[in-house]
Amino acid sequence: EVRVADPDACGMRRATGSWAMNMLLNGGPLMYRRMQRYGARLIGSDADVLVMCHDRIYIETAMIRAARESGAATVLIQEGPFCSIAHGGARAPVLRLKGALAPLATTSGLLPKIPGYGCAGHDLILAASPEYRARWIDAGVQQDRVRVGGVPRYDPLALLPATNALSSDGVLRVLYLTQPFAAHGKVDAQVAAELETMVADGLRMVAGRMPVELTIRVHPRAEAEH
Repeated sequence: EVRVADPDACGMRRATGSWAMNMLLNGGPLMYRRMQRYGARLIGSDADVLVMCHDRIYIETAMIRAARESGAATVLIQEGPFCSIAHGGARAPVLRLKGALAPLATTSGLLPKIPGYGCAGHDLILAASPEYRARWIDAGVQQDRVRVGGVPRYDPLALLPATNALSSDGVLRVLYLTQPFAAHGKVDAQVAAELETMVADGLRMVAGRMPVELTIRVHPRAEAEH
C-alpha cells in the first residue's frame, strides 16, 4: 500500500513558493499541529519504525513527532552522496536572508525550527560513508546513533562488471546526472564551475580514445549551461 504524505491533505493552501510563508499564512503552529495529527493517522498505532531519507520539510518533522508520540522509532537513510551536513552558512543571498530571519519566527513560536539534515533526533542514521558518519558526529549526533550503510540504491552497480559499460559495438555509454550545487547556494560558484570543467575535460579525453555515447540527465532546477 502506498500512502502519500501531502501537506495539502491537511488543508494547507499554497499562496507562495515558500514553505515558511505558506505555513504562516495557514496559521503557523495551528497548521503544524494539524500536520502532526495527519501524520499520526498515516502512521497508525501499530507501526514499529518510520524510515525516511529526508527530514527538514515541515511535513517531515511533523511525521517524526507523530512517530514518537505513537512509540515508533525513526531511521534516516542518507538520501545520496551529495547531502550537506553542517555545511555552514548559505551562499545565496536569498538563503542567507531566510537564515537570518528564521530565529525570529522559531523563537516566537510562529514556526517550528528546521533541523540540520539528519539532526532531527533519529534513533538511527545510516550514513553513506565513514566520512559522512564523522560529519554527523561533529554536528552533535551521538556516535552510537550513526552507522555506515552506503547508498542502497547504488547496490546493483557493484554487481556490474566494468566491461558492461562497453556495448557489443565497442561504444562506451555514459550517463551524466547534473546537480546545480551553486544554484542551491551550498557551494562556491567558481569551485563548482571548475569541477564541472574538470568532468567535461575528462569526458573529452575519453572521447578522443574510443567512441562515446553521452546521455545527460538535467536536474529540474539546472540551467542549460550545467
